[in-house]
Amino acid sequence: MARSIGERTARWAYADLGTEPGQRRPCKAQAHLEAWTPSSSRWLLCLQGTTGVGKTISAARYVSERRGLLMHASEADRWGFGGGVKLEAAIAAPWLLLDDWGDEKTEVGSANLATLLCDRYSAGRPTVVTTSMC
Repeated sequence: MARSIGERTARWAYADLGTEPGQRRPCKAQAHLEAWTPSSSRWLLCLQGTTGVGKTISAARYVSERRGLLMHASEADRWGFGGGVKLEAAIAAPWLLLDDWGDEKTEVGSANLATLLCDRYSAGRPTVVTTSMC
């Protein structure tokens, strides 16, 4: 079963905080996250930008603070037909970060990904998607 993002990524998600050289400042993605008020009609926030601008790390912090789950968009491919308990856990998560949409080609799991998004939409569960696609 999937773990919460806080258990899996808290260390790296917060490792770049600070003012020392090489540590990132808040990016535009952070501002979009802070301004977002999820609702049944605004259940999804898509953060688009080039590689390295801070989309994933900002979204990971945001979702982690809300005890959500992190998954790579292509992860659904590995769940097999029907998705099983991993799909159920991702659907039921109070918050979800779906990272790197379009980064890899999804094949077998494309039905799982469609089910995941449709069911989260129906339930109005907040979902954050990051992508570098233009």
